[in-house]
Amino acid sequence: MGQVEAVVYTGVGIMEGVPRDPMRALVLALVAVLALPAAAGAQVDWARAYEEGVDAFKKGNDALAEQKLIEARDHKRAPKQSRRANFQSIVYKPFIPDFYLGVIAARNGRYAQAQRLLESALAQKLVNEDDKAEFQMAQSMLARARDDQSKAERLATNTTRPANPPEKPPEKPPEKPPVTTVPPVQPPSNQTATNPGVVTPPSNTVTPPAIKPPPANVEPAWQAGFRRSMDAARAALGQNRYAEARSSQAAARGAAGDTTSRAAADALGRDIDTAQLREAQRVVDAVRLAISRKDAEGAGTQIARLETLSPGHVALPSLRKDIEALTAGLQGAAALARVERLGVKLFLSGNYKQAGDALAKAVDSRVTSPRVYLFLASSRAAQALLAAKDQRDALVAEARRTYALARSGGALPNDERYISPSILELLKSS
Repeated sequence: MGQVEAVVYTGVGIMEGVPRDPMRALVLALVAVLALPAAAGAQVDWARAYEEGVDAFKKGNDALAEQKLIEARDHKRAPKQSRRANFQSIVYKPFIPDFYLGVIAARNGRYAQAQRLLESALAQKLVNEDDKAEFQMAQSMLARARDDQSKAERLATNTTRPANPPEKPPEKPPEKPPVTTVPPVQPPSNQTATNPGVVTPPSNTVTPPAIKPPPANVEPAWQAGFRRSMDAARAALGQNRYAEARSSQAAARGAAGDTTSRAAADALGRDIDTAQLREAQRVVDAVRLAISRKDAEGAGTQIARLETLSPGHVALPSLRKDIEALTAGLQGAAALARVERLGVKLFLSGNYKQAGDALAKAVDSRVTSPRVYLFLASSRAAQALLAAKDQRDALVAEARRTYALARSGGALPNDERYISPSILELLKSS
């Protein structure tokens, strides 16, 4: 028990070293093998397949989407379908392959399969009222699958049932007693009764085959493409992708082969216009709110969104002007704050000439405030107290004139606390 064992594990779980106890070494080797982490790629495989399938579905590639979604659903490590499945670490997203597979089946005319998958998806609440676009798509596709399935069943029943049921055979008349007669002599089958020597040639008339009427309720060739484009437009509209929705709606309008379908495409176009206008108004309100809060960055982000959403919106010029004014004001406020900090710092440190020159330069650039004027006046007054007699009068005059500008902007009791009484006396004396 007191012996020391040297055990080294390599990257693949092989134990190196020579322990003193062979049986214990075997136990340690088994523990090392069992402790190896399971392959992390399995979860990545089904998650990647699912995401590729959803992406292909959104792009209208039903064949690839169906292949990837089935691969993800049937993967041995795939989680149970739900609105909150663990994809990786702490990443939780919806895992609902049956919903997409049901829509694909309905698009491609597999009505029974579509009905089964979509009913299951709705029953398990894989899509619900919170997911507006997916929930509406599931309901509409399920209703259409049910309708098309019943049409197909009626068509199959009509084709197997005989068009005209056989008539009931007539009832036999009551039998009469036989009458004994001498049968007339019948001519041969190829001779006529009037001319026994004339042979009638066999008839060469060929009966044409019966032409079967086309089956009723056959879907036109354009119908499947029209449905796919309409579904894609509705899905994009539900996710506020208006340009994509409009493109799919235009494709559906071009594929429509009858008046009813064209009217449905036009109605969907009006829905897209209404939703886009409503969304644009929400963005306009968000821009104005950001401006009122002096949030130039937020206002810029929202105005860029509005330019993408509705490039010709009537509110764009005025909003751009307001953002420019806000930006200029914020920049001016920042510049003023920098000047005030610099001037006050130089003054309080005793560098009166540097403080006065910096503040005078700011005034010349029209960066002014009562505080700037006060510390400029104080800097010139301090210079006057320390200057030679021949320079003092000009400095005093400039200091008092600037101090008057500071006083006209408002009272400055808090700032005057940092100025010495001798400087204030010089500024206030006439």
